[in-house]
Amino acid sequence: MVSFIDKISKTSEKQINILSSIKGISKKLGSLFLAEIENIKKFANAKKLIKYAGTDPVVKQSGKWQTKRGISKQGNPFLRYILYQMATGVIT
Repeated sequence: MVSFIDKISKTSEKQINILSSIKGISKKLGSLFLAEIENIKKFANAKKLIKYAGTDPVVKQSGKWQTKRGISKQGNPFLRYILYQMATGVIT
């Protein structure tokens, strides 16, 4: 039985190799990232991908004051987890 990750790996092998060429990102994490976003071309720019993942900053404003309060967490929670794992691997 062929797993879902293996199917994604075969169809997107070039993209996975590009992602896994970054030190700290495994082929498995690259495959999971590509599986969650499905097709990178559906995002017109990086801001839309950031919004989809829910890692965009929350801005609160009223009258004269404005503050930034972390990330929105309104996107895909599993994609946020994958991005966290990728960032941790790169930092380590």
